[in-house]
Amino acid sequence: MSRPDWLFDRTGEWDRLWSFSHPEAAGAGLGIVYGRRRQGKTTLLEALVEEAGAHYWQARQLSSQQNLDLFSQQFSRWSGSTDRRRFASWDAAFEATFSLPGPDGQPGVVLIDEFGYLLDAAPEVASVVQEQLTPGALRQGQTRLVLCGSAFSQMKALIGPDAALRGRASLELVVGPFDFRTAAAYWGVDDNPDAAFQLHALVGGTPGYLVLAGTGPRRGAVGRWAVDHLLTPTSPLHREGQVVLSEDPALGSRALYWGLLAAVADGNRRRGDVAAAVGRADASLTFPLRVLTESGWIEQRPDPLHRNRSILLLAEPIVRTHRVLIEPDELRLNRGQAAAVWDDAAHRVASLIYGPHLEWMAAEWLLTHASPETVGGSPRLVGPSTLSAGRVRHQIDLVAVEPDRHGKDQVILIGETKAGLSPVGVGELARLDKIAAALGDRASTGLRRLLVGRGGFTAELRRVARQRPDVELADLERLYGGS
Repeated sequence: MSRPDWLFDRTGEWDRLWSFSHPEAAGAGLGIVYGRRRQGKTTLLEALVEEAGAHYWQARQLSSQQNLDLFSQQFSRWSGSTDRRRFASWDAAFEATFSLPGPDGQPGVVLIDEFGYLLDAAPEVASVVQEQLTPGALRQGQTRLVLCGSAFSQMKALIGPDAALRGRASLELVVGPFDFRTAAAYWGVDDNPDAAFQLHALVGGTPGYLVLAGTGPRRGAVGRWAVDHLLTPTSPLHREGQVVLSEDPALGSRALYWGLLAAVADGNRRRGDVAAAVGRADASLTFPLRVLTESGWIEQRPDPLHRNRSILLLAEPIVRTHRVLIEPDELRLNRGQAAAVWDDAAHRVASLIYGPHLEWMAAEWLLTHASPETVGGSPRLVGPSTLSAGRVRHQIDLVAVEPDRHGKDQVILIGETKAGLSPVGVGELARLDKIAAALGDRASTGLRRLLVGRGGFTAELRRVARQRPDVELADLERLYGGS
């Protein structure tokens, strides 16, 4: 299997795409590839064109007839015809497409990018593709067709329960942002965990943002980079947190959806708190929250201690950055006061961006990178929660649960995260010990206490941790490189 050297990471995505386009047995095939813009979907398709001789065409925001004419021209180039071919209908176009051979007797691979534009102009195309994927074609055909788009809801609907292409696709590939470790390497800051953390908290793991910025932070100066590329109105990244939402056709009621996202970015995690923030009844949020979740803007994570509740987490950091950092000071930014705005927003950035992001990152580390010895088991769920003990209500940043041999959830780890630059001390460990006692029989016998500190730990806490096997300390260096 050939993989271009210039393709950064995406090993899993490449393997799946290559396996789909080079099947072991004959037969036509349909693949669906989707993800938000600037994630690198087109880059993956271009790699397949280069390595496998795949045929590529990108739909445009034009009429059905205009797109059909452009597709006809492209098909003539694919087939090597000297005569300009003009299909009379999309039925004829896709009938020819599914008869297109590949190089050296291999299956023909056809990649249609920005398929959402074509659907908008010609909604019947999904049914046209369905008619070509008959049982006989799926067994004996050759062409492997990949439809790629950026609108989550639109692309998922292609193979939904009542969709024309239901049961036809043998590949559903979601191309998402890089995880925080991969993003650090991609931006070239993997040797500076603090810079990597700040950068990921501000813009997330979308690879296209490095292209828009043109450069990453120099010598770890994230503040200077943020001033130049996030807070300066002439920068392509300045309005990205707003633009990326406007590109999603599923968010039809802009005021409602943007209001909900703003409420979550402002620190409201419970559905009732979000409802109060936007001035709506709790029950009225069921549908819009489902839209935001299915579109990948919000994650509704079950509360580890209260499974009938959920925690709302913002899934796209740059949306939060726009709400917390850019939107409140738009007037000053337009007047060229970006450096002053960054300095004045330090408290907001620390409490509403860095704090929640470190908590999220620690949860991802526990689920993906930490060893069972560190966590005390293999957690199936990690997230924040609350615990009431008498008149005291404890807010817990990290709760990891694992089912016991009877299938009942038991808490195997509780944790506290601190995104400030001050070292974490023994007082935070004492607080976790009180919470552990309040958990009672819900806690496992080997319950771990995890302290995550961006600013490290005091010498006293390190000494205590060395003497207690139930205590784990994780600084940014461990989150980025350890288990």
